[in-house]
Amino acid sequence: MSNGSIKLFRLSYLIYKSINSNQFLIIDDIDKELHSDLTSYLIEELHNTQNNSQFLLSSHDVTQMNNFDKDQVYIIEKDYYGVTTCSSVSEFTGLHKKMTLENWYRQGRLGGIPHIKNT
Repeated sequence: MSNGSIKLFRLSYLIYKSINSNQFLIIDDIDKELHSDLTSYLIEELHNTQNNSQFLLSSHDVTQMNNFDKDQVYIIEKDYYGVTTCSSVSEFTGLHKKMTLENWYRQGRLGGIPHIKNT
């Protein structure tokens, strides 16, 4: 089996266990080794959960931002000195529903963009 298939089976078990016991589950890099469509499907299924379980997901795949409301997305950013800040996207003003969170992020309006030096 591929790494993605193995991860999917492991995640499925953890998600199932969390949903059935109303537990909090943290999934770091949910997108790692999974196709973006599969990641989107998993996120949609988590949104459809009809119980009290909660999920904290991290991802480097900015396309996944579009699967959430702005009050569900936080941008984590480290500055030059390594100081980390955490900002809720709902704190930003001027966000229009016509533009996706991904587009706002890619334009640098939400922060969290890596600083890459062109040499």
